Amino acid sequence: MDDVFEGHQNGKPKRHDGKDPWSLVTRAELAERDDARAVVSQLGVVEQVAVGDAVAVVICRERDDTQGRYEEIWLEVTNVGDDLVAIFDSQPTYVRGVSPGDALVLTREHVVAVRSSRRR
Repeated sequence: MDDVFEGHQNGKPKRHDGKDPWSLVTRAELAERDDARAVVSQLGVVEQVAVGDAVAVVICRERDDTQGRYEEIWLEVTNVGDDLVAIFDSQPTYVRGVSPGDALVLTREHVVAVRSSRRR
């Protein structure tokens, strides 16, 4: 935690980078974490993802408290290959230091749901 906190001011920790440490959670990890299941709207097998699709992922803030520890967020896919590249479509509620338009590299194992951009 030393790299996260710069010092103390008025008895409260002062963040030097404005970011929260967080990580992506895979579908397999979500299935094992009872405390994370409440934030997941869907949890299915993801086979096809195309550029322009919206994908849901779950992020885990590395904090001891449970409020806002897990958050499901939607991203827009901008590149599909072995990995996916997607951008944040909005500001996450609990994670600081991430802005709309920021890119994220992820795998299909991180995707919990897909909304296709293709019209039917």
